[in-house]
Amino acid sequence: VVDPLVRTGPGRYRTTQPIPVHGNWKATLRLHRGSAVQGLPIFLPEDEAIPAWEVPARARMTRNFVVDKQLLQREQKKGVAGWLTTFAYLTVLAIALGLIAALAWGLRRFDRVSEQVPSGGDGRPGGSGPPHPAPARETVSA
Repeated sequence: VVDPLVRTGPGRYRTTQPIPVHGNWKATLRLHRGSAVQGLPIFLPEDEAIPAWEVPARARMTRNFVVDKQLLQREQKKGVAGWLTTFAYLTVLAIALGLIAALAWGLRRFDRVSEQVPSGGDGRPGGSGPPHPAPARETVSA
């Protein structure tokens, strides 16, 4: 759910619709200031696969803004070498570019084949009308 905040007073804002803070929903408040994007967790569910602890929603709370990447990628482990992360992103990029290149190559081959096959007036390859029967062959017995 993306919902803009409405100003209700000096330094006070509210949402225009309810924001879910239960189940597997993740609720954050994002602040864009210049080129910086910061986030404040409102509710984050527990995730045993990463592992990440639940950040519960409270009726009243004080939380600090953090770099939004920390909230969006909370599964990222601390202490991982920067080159490894860069290598992983470049690997995904190479795979994506390879898939695009293979698709372009295949479509180009398909286009070349369709240019070489003559079509008749009825749109079928090789001429118009039904196929002609093959001429009868004579059998010679010895």
